[in-house]
Amino acid sequence: MNLTEVVLMDKYGRIVIPKKIRRMIKANRFIIYMSEDGSLILKPVSRKKLTEFFDSIEADIPPEAFEDYNTLKEKLLSGKNEIH
Repeated sequence: MNLTEVVLMDKYGRIVIPKKIRRMIKANRFIIYMSEDGSLILKPVSRKKLTEFFDSIEADIPPEAFEDYNTLKEKLLSGKNEIH
């Protein structure tokens, strides 16, 4: 779906994205590109939820290492673990 709107930029460089477009976008951060012909492209950047990273890495660490933070840190930083 392509939507085209004419918007104005104020003296501070701010551009308001029309409401009907904002409702369709699930982000409040954007990457802005300027092409060689002077066109501007906004790409929404969505934030990741930390829960998306749960169980994303597996490390071969003995269970007793989790009892003490310093031991766990040592095991993780030793480089002797297999991380998948």
